[in-house]
Amino acid sequence: MSEAKSLEIVIFQMGKVASTALAGALREQGLEAVQAHVASPERLAAKLNIMAAPYLSETVANTVYQDFHQELRAMYLLSRRRVAPTAYAGPLMLISPTRDPLNWYWSHFAQMYHHYDDQLLRYFLDKGGREPDFQADTTLINILEQMFSVLEATAESLDDPESLPRIQSAAMECDSSGIVSAQVNRFLLPLRWFNEDFLPAVGVNVYDYAFNLSYGFGQIEVPGFNIMLFRYEQLDQMQQQVANFVGRPKFSLERRNATEDKDIPPNVLEVLNEGRNLIPTTLVDRIYETRYAQHFGYSSS
Repeated sequence: MSEAKSLEIVIFQMGKVASTALAGALREQGLEAVQAHVASPERLAAKLNIMAAPYLSETVANTVYQDFHQELRAMYLLSRRRVAPTAYAGPLMLISPTRDPLNWYWSHFAQMYHHYDDQLLRYFLDKGGREPDFQADTTLINILEQMFSVLEATAESLDDPESLPRIQSAAMECDSSGIVSAQVNRFLLPLRWFNEDFLPAVGVNVYDYAFNLSYGFGQIEVPGFNIMLFRYEQLDQMQQQVANFVGRPKFSLERRNATEDKDIPPNVLEVLNEGRNLIPTTLVDRIYETRYAQHFGYSSS
């Protein structure tokens, strides 16, 4: 049987932070790498509809489109390894960094802040505001306050994908524009990601396998795949583990595209800090009691 050609490594995780650093470092070692945030046929089909949505700005729509190309390739690689693992000489290497769930949201918040202007205006007008009176920073704080109020009040599980529609329905009751509902989805994404995106695409439930909390690192070997998981916060300590995983002793890793390494405009930093202070303590506790946080060793302390 002839061996099917494939990319050597798929970097599959919930955001661009860390994946950009990994991809660049792997390519410098002469390895091929593809980055993806979603990679199951169902999720990619949904993304096609998102690209055509009228509420997306042209900048965001173009970013989604560019990401889609790599995610389509990742879907192909992952799905073929699942259905025909013996057609390949060895397992596909798959790297998936994790991230503290709250830090992940605030990193996304800082990166995407200026892409939200159209949505913020829609929310403001839906609440009866007049366009000349619109202030993006104040409006975003109002949205965060509503979102945290909805999440604090719900008895639904925060990390169960089946609970999300009911939480979003509650958000729609206080905000008919749908902006709060959309932020609920984004805020809870890290807690659901391994169930909602990784499991359907790879066919592996990471929670069935041990993760070394002391080292912030785990490895899973199953038919068709060799999977490396690590905490993004310990990226600087992962160089040797990644080098061993990919078989490149001279592998060198530097941070790229990390929000904390970028210059955040003062107004964005001010809103970000104010938003952090709005999260109720009880909600923080519930987030760090989830399966995701417990399995990968994240806590509020």
